Amino acid sequence: MGWFWEMNPAVQAAVLSGVVALGVSVIGLFGAIVAQGRAARKAHAQALDLFRQESRRQRDLAMLAERRQLYGRFLRMARIVPEAKAAAAEAMERQRLADAGSPPPIYQVPPREDDGWQAKIDELLAEHERAREQLVKLVEWEQVQEEIRLLAPYPVLLAARRMVKAFDGDDEDQSRAETDFLMAARQDLGTDVGAGS
Repeated sequence: MGWFWEMNPAVQAAVLSGVVALGVSVIGLFGAIVAQGRAARKAHAQALDLFRQESRRQRDLAMLAERRQLYGRFLRMARIVPEAKAAAAEAMERQRLADAGSPPPIYQVPPREDDGWQAKIDELLAEHERAREQLVKLVEWEQVQEEIRLLAPYPVLLAARRMVKAFDGDDEDQSRAETDFLMAARQDLGTDVGAGS
């Protein structure tokens, strides 16, 4: 490093300041690279966190919409199920009484002349179709109750159980049970407009 000391002091100062400036710029460059990497990792982590939050929010909104539809189906089914149960029981009782007196029509030999045999068969088929439709409604009612058990929060589940008992005839206050269910469902859905008044 003898050549450095043989230089003019002004040149030495310029070379020394240039080397120091170069060293500072290299350190600054490495610092910028490290800072850029940290900032990128932090931005990526924040973006991932925002994505997770948005995914949870979208999932919650989808569940909310699904529960809203489920609660509507539950109310509709609760109103038609008592009628469906009565109609299905009546159809089964009529069929039982009809079967008790004679063998089922399928085993009877039809007479040669038309004495209303086809009308009886058509009536029985229509009766069976009506009974089947009522049973389909009852099966759907059971499915809706299972979905309530799976998706609804506990207060809505309790209100739904009280409503089922009320509409099954175990409770005489059907209107109160339906109101309790509506209030619990509205609170779950965030549409509890009349709770404070």
